[in-house]
Amino acid sequence: MDSETVSERSGLPVEVTGSGGGAFALITDKLKAKAKSKATQLAGHGLPTVLAIASDYVFASLLMDNLAAKYLMTSAPQINVPIGGGPHYMSTNLKDAVFERATGLLDASGKPIIKPALRSIGAILLIAVDYREMRIVGLLHPDAANPFNPQWLPMIPFVKFAGVFSHSNINTEWIQSDNSSRVASFLHRHIR
Repeated sequence: MDSETVSERSGLPVEVTGSGGGAFALITDKLKAKAKSKATQLAGHGLPTVLAIASDYVFASLLMDNLAAKYLMTSAPQINVPIGGGPHYMSTNLKDAVFERATGLLDASGKPIIKPALRSIGAILLIAVDYREMRIVGLLHPDAANPFNPQWLPMIPFVKFAGVFSHSNINTEWIQSDNSSRVASFLHRHIR
């Protein structure tokens, strides 16, 4: 993903020119659009496929980290507080979820029906490239046409759904990761 597009969507500058700070937007919708644009290209191979989305944008490691991976899996969570009382809970509208989509239909019990999406993609790698290193995090498709085995990339942490995914059960878990880091870092090698 080119720096200008990422900068425009996030509201962050194209390059660092001094001190500053402020609010910014995640680029979850752009990451999903990139995956959708590549799904057909990855279909029909009969083998597990991995889509790598990379950017050398100066703030890529901020916008393509473990939170970006989680939101790409579930879409941003929403806090729900029942009007008549009861405990609050988290849910999602699936707007930016890359591997699941709401059909707009309800099942017999009145719950929304969710279907898998982009099944041609077994996994996605978000790769932020900076001057010193690459930072990589992965997402596993829960129902890929050809499932990807994350042990083929043992140093990369992957996010996946924990249990059965639904609008009100948006729990995820990390595999191949310790609690201190959910992003793999690889220093660039010096080339003579």
